[in-house]
Amino acid sequence: MNALQITRSVFWYCMIFQRFQVVTGPDREIEVNLSGEAFVKVMDRINFNKYQVGEDHEYHGERGKVTQVKIKVPFLGRWFIIVDSGDGPEVSVEWRLLD
Repeated sequence: MNALQITRSVFWYCMIFQRFQVVTGPDREIEVNLSGEAFVKVMDRINFNKYQVGEDHEYHGERGKVTQVKIKVPFLGRWFIIVDSGDGPEVSVEWRLLD
């Protein structure tokens, strides 16, 4: 597992989030485990750029807050894992690529 402790909050449109980059695909899964509930989104660079400026964007992941999720990436590329706890407390994040 790649264990990362979020040590500071980054505020973006009143959201707390952390991002990680991974190069993988196609059909590989990313497993994300959290110490508390948060939204987890996996997106490519184009959609990450849209997300950063508040535009409509597409992502892979659940539609609600989770503590664990497996997300399949559809094609080879650089992926951004967004962990957004909203107005909740900070969370610890562990993630790994599954075979």
